[in-house]
Amino acid sequence: MRRAGQQLTVTAVVPLTAQDTRGRAVDHLAFAVVLGGFLFGITSYQVAPTLSLRLRVASSVLFAAAAGFTGTVIGAVAFDAVPGSALGTGGLVALLALAAGAVAAVCLRLLDGVGTVLATAVLLVLGAATSTGSDPQEHLPAWAAPPADVLPPGVAVQALRDAVHSAGDGVLRAVGVLALWSVLPSAVIALVDARARRG
Repeated sequence: MRRAGQQLTVTAVVPLTAQDTRGRAVDHLAFAVVLGGFLFGITSYQVAPTLSLRLRVASSVLFAAAAGFTGTVIGAVAFDAVPGSALGTGGLVALLALAAGAVAAVCLRLLDGVGTVLATAVLLVLGAATSTGSDPQEHLPAWAAPPADVLPPGVAVQALRDAVHSAGDGVLRAVGVLALWSVLPSAVIALVDARARRG
């Protein structure tokens, strides 16, 4: 274009906030919530291994609601680093916290100490590395695309960005995926506990 004597004009349709000029706030928020959910799922099962499933689910929902509220207050309200609807951000953050806690809990319930290692690898290593928070999906190797579209960190990061930059096109799918990650582990724990009681 320079050779043709023309000059390009760049217009930011949804500009980044002044508090997050590099666009990393969503990534940091998601990782903090995943880490918190992981720790909650592990420690709650270690502290109260015989807690009934009903109370376990209730405590998980309360934790997720607290994570959604806290994440929204810090990221969207206090620092204005995560643009978009505070309600939408809080809902996605809460679902991410619920899903991360459920994955960690079911891994620990099925595999004990090995489950902690597995949950760490899935959520904090593979999930964070493929979440597209640090690098765009186009910069990741081909094998990283499926985990980014399935694992909770990548699903949440993409949904938070879609809510701001793409009119929420991928939010509905993300809600469904995160809901599955939240519900299926609890169902597996219920089945395992039921078999243990019968045995």
